[in-house]
Amino acid sequence: MGKGTNFSGQPVLSQLIKLMDRSKINTLASKSGANYYTKHLDGYSHLVVMLYAVLSNLRSLRETCLGFAANATRMNHLGIDHMICRSTLSDANKRRKSWASMMYAEDAELAVISKGLGHANPRTTQIYISEIDDNRLAQANRKLLRKLDANDEMTE
Repeated sequence: MGKGTNFSGQPVLSQLIKLMDRSKINTLASKSGANYYTKHLDGYSHLVVMLYAVLSNLRSLRETCLGFAANATRMNHLGIDHMICRSTLSDANKRRKSWASMMYAEDAELAVISKGLGHANPRTTQIYISEIDDNRLAQANRKLLRKLDANDEMTE
């Protein structure tokens, strides 16, 4: 089997982006509500920025934005035609459901979620988990009431 030259000489980020379908990503983001109230940073652009941060081993939003600013002339091929502000990126991260929030909604233990995110301390993980919505709180209260009712029936 011969050596493939399809991606020869291209950065890894560029290779990954060529494999992604921008319209499909934005369609999925719109259906899930992730693109609600976005002006510039749509689902695709957010994904590209986060991939850039991971592949560049950047640890904060500030580092990510500074990295983008330093490489502004080279970012055109990524499909992002504007500079990313830290506040915009922060808002996008808050708005979009994270893997941690979805795992939490599926009743995964906090320690499991923490390990999946690579956190040494589960307290850090709590930052990434969305607030408990009213439905989940009501469901937990109903479950507790059923247990209390069952205990009352046993004692009678």
